[in-house]
Amino acid sequence: MRCVECVECVAGVLYLDKCPVERFIPIYLIVDGVFSLCMSVTSLVVSIHRRMNPDCETTRLNKFYKFVNSVFGCFMFVWFIAGQ
Repeated sequence: MRCVECVECVAGVLYLDKCPVERFIPIYLIVDGVFSLCMSVTSLVVSIHRRMNPDCETTRLNKFYKFVNSVFGCFMFVWFIAGQ
């Protein structure tokens, strides 16, 4: 797993009601960390499936992965802009 996403989630949870600068920073960290972890887990599941089934028809899986990755990517882009 990737450590940055886990650290974002933990820091957001630890300082959820304690941030003196802006109360939405911990929420931003939690949402960003969770969605980044979801993107990483999706990539991991697809790569494991491809290794376990090398001759399996993966066009449906590829379409699903591209769709999910696009949705997560668009959300992450909008979330980044909203957090600025």
